[in-house]
Order: sequence, then C-alpha cells, then structure tokens
Amino acid sequence: MMADTLSVEQFLFWVDSYHPLMKAVNSKLPIAKAALLKQRGQFDPVLAGHLSNKTYESETYYNLPSWSLSTATAGPVRIDLDWNATAGLYTNPQDKLPEEGMFAIGGMLELGNGLITDERRTALKLAKVGVHLGAAEAELYRNELLLKAAKDYWKWFEAQESSLAYFSALQAAKEIQIMTHQAFAAGDASGMDTLDANGLVSTWEAAYFSARQKAIQALLTMSNWLWSESSQPLLLDPNVLASKNLPKGSTRSTQLSEEHPLLRYNDAKARQFKLKENLAKEYLKPKVGIGGAFLLPGNFVSTPTSTNFNDGNRIVKAKVALPLLLREGRGYSKSQS
Repeated sequence: MMADTLSVEQFLFWVDSYHPLMKAVNSKLPIAKAALLKQRGQFDPVLAGHLSNKTYESETYYNLPSWSLSTATAGPVRIDLDWNATAGLYTNPQDKLPEEGMFAIGGMLELGNGLITDERRTALKLAKVGVHLGAAEAELYRNELLLKAAKDYWKWFEAQESSLAYFSALQAAKEIQIMTHQAFAAGDASGMDTLDANGLVSTWEAAYFSARQKAIQALLTMSNWLWSESSQPLLLDPNVLASKNLPKGSTRSTQLSEEHPLLRYNDAKARQFKLKENLAKEYLKPKVGIGGAFLLPGNFVSTPTSTNFNDGNRIVKAKVALPLLLREGRGYSKSQS
C-alpha cells in the first residue's frame, strides 16, 4: 500500500471491506435467512401419491390408487385433501368406494399439546428471531474487530510519533556534538565537554533505535489487519505516516440507543428464551385432537360449494394421548429454566 499518509478512517474502511474475518461476519445474516427459509419449508403444502396393486395368477386382487394434498397452518389446524379409489375382487369391505373414487376434505385440530404452539411453529418463530439475532451478533462482532483494529492503529501512531520525536532529539544532539567539537578545536570547550556531547548522542541514539524498533513492530501488527481484494495479506510501506488529523467525532451520549446491537442482541435472546419456555409448557399437556373430513364423489366437474357437503357423508376422528411419566416434558421444561 503506497500513500503519503494513512488516516484512521481509510484504515478502518480497508479493514471493514477486505479483512477475511469481516467477510465471515457478513455471512452470518445470509445463514440466518437460509435457516428461516428452511423452517418456512415445514409449512409447504405436500402433494403425495400412492399406489398399491396385487395381481396373482392374472387375477387382480386389489388396486388402490390414492393421492393427497396436506398443509400445516400457522395455528393448531392441519388441512388435508385426499382422493382414494378401490378396485379388485378382494378389497377390504370398509375400504369399498364408488367406481369414480372419493374425495375427503378435512383436517385435524389440536386442543391440548399443540394448541398454543408446537415444535414446528416454535422453530419458525425462533428462526425469525434468529435473523434479528444474527444481524445484531454480526454487528457486535464487526464493532469488536474494528475497535481492535483502531487500537492497533493508534499504537502505531503513538510508536511512530515517539520514533520521530527521538529522531529529532538525536539530530539535535548530533548538532550539539558537532558544535562542541568545533568549540574544542577553537579552544572554547574542554575535552570533558566533548565527552558529554558524545555521551548525549549515544544516549539519544539508543533511545531512538529502541523507539524505531517499537514503531516497526507496531507497523507489522497493524499490517496484519490489511488484506487485498483478492484476500492476500498486505504490508504497509514503512514510509507511510499516520495522519495527525483526528476523525470528525459525532455527538456523544451516555445512554445506549435502542438500535444498539447489544440491546437488540439481548432482546432477541430474551424472545427466543420465551418461545422455548412456551413450547416447554406444551409438552406437559396431553395430546388431544379432533378432526375429520367431508366425503365427496370423485367425479365432480366444478368446484364444490356448501351444498355439496353433506353431514351424512363424513369421517370423524378423535385422539387422546398422555405420557404417564411426562419425563420428556419435565426434562424439556428443566432444560429451559
């Protein structure tokens, strides 16, 4: 990198744009959004088909084609659309259907475990909060990296200024040495004065070389933050000087803004904890559900209306289940406490 001076703004911009860790930080949000898309996929409608056929000695025992379309909702309801048909000599009597097949339109409503929330809905909400969490976390990490880089910049600035100051002092000592030797040659100074002048040069020379070594070390440390656009490490030219112009400061406040990433991070964490706590309560409830479906002939040619749904053609379902020891629910609740 070749330039006369390097300001802290230019340095931090370069770090923010090209440092490999910054690129890793910038990938946090896309990863969180990908996780959200994955959880939304749990609510995608599923179209499935199935065929079971048995033929023995050229005789069709049964032919059972079917297909279904089902989808989960944002609530405790699942909606299903099924079509089934039966044919053959040896079908189960309870599965006997009209020749054209039969549609079943209905679903299931959870009234116990799953009424308020369930694992699928909680995972989606957690992923939504995870996007905000990932953005805040990335910003916090970015700020931390920029702060460390800025500290190394100002250490380099301090070491460089110290080295320049010692160099100026050394030059002044050498001028004094020359004048003292000239005065000694003219008889205006003693030999002790020349020894003092020589000792002064040696003292400032040692101090300068020590300061110069620290400046080089600070330069190398600061250069660790500099990378090219092609992700190659860069070494700052030793002749480049740190800018003495301080960055334009903004109005300072003793209070954190509501948009501060730390507050947003803590808020997202608290919301995730609350979601997991609500899910833990669901595990302690019995599994109770009711549902069913209206049955329609499989050969209708237009969209069914309310007149096509007959209470006499229906399927009714109900389920009740309660783990006797509730160890899963109690364990999950304790893990979220």
